[in-house]
Amino acid sequence: MKVLVICTGNPGKRKEIEEMLPAAVRVLVPADLGIRSELPETGATLEENAL
Repeated sequence: MKVLVICTGNPGKRKEIEEMLPAAVRVLVPADLGIRSELPETGATLEENAL
């Protein structure tokens, strides 16, 4: 299984990304790894927040 770590704490964004990927990819967020850090996500889209 492949693992993709995405930098968001937003459960809606996690779900949206999981739905784009095949089931063989496990999506993790920082909290899953014990990382507690809040970064501002001020963009209107996933792409804007990724930059």
